[in-house]
Amino acid sequence: VYDAGFATAIFSKLYRLPYVVTEHFSAFPRHTLPPLEVWKARIAFGQAAWVLPVSRALQTGIEQHGLRARFQIVGNVVDNELFYPATTRSPNDPLRIVSVGSLVPIKGNPDLLHALRRLQETPLRWRLDVIGDGPQRAAYTARAAELGLASQITFHGTRPKADVADFLRQADLFVLASQWENMPCVLLEAMACGVPIVASHVGGIPEIVDDAVGILVPPG
Repeated sequence: VYDAGFATAIFSKLYRLPYVVTEHFSAFPRHTLPPLEVWKARIAFGQAAWVLPVSRALQTGIEQHGLRARFQIVGNVVDNELFYPATTRSPNDPLRIVSVGSLVPIKGNPDLLHALRRLQETPLRWRLDVIGDGPQRAAYTARAAELGLASQITFHGTRPKADVADFLRQADLFVLASQWENMPCVLLEAMACGVPIVASHVGGIPEIVDDAVGILVPPG
């Protein structure tokens, strides 16, 4: 990322070696970088042979800071020896929903909980598996209980990638309620497992999720 690129720019001058920066940081499009960090990014990007943001949205966010570089978008990738569709899928009753991500506010988990609360007013039977951990885990667990959803939601914490792949293969639906994302690997992993997606229309998500694979909704 740009911070490593700043140091690399110095060594590039000393040793006359070109360098490439791959950039993933959502602080650019969210405009949360302090001026000193923007200056470091200007040095890192301006002297790089290539700057490789993971999404068009991220490149646009970088350019909005007045930063110029030789850009080439290189999206995130999936290990398709680990993430692949189930050969057989036994009927799931209730509907099995999976969400994967850090339990932090930007991932929009409270919005997901309130959406699921509305499902209680329908005949649909469902359960949610949440993979991931973070500082808000206790608060989200408590909120699920307050909404009367505790018996239908399991917070599994952080799990190895192989376990995430198993959860996805068992899922009927993957949900990502984030308020912002660049190019979330987990959406690519869900797609590789053949799972339909409901995701927020933010950042780089519309670059990979279309009507063929899922539904996009406004954040919140």
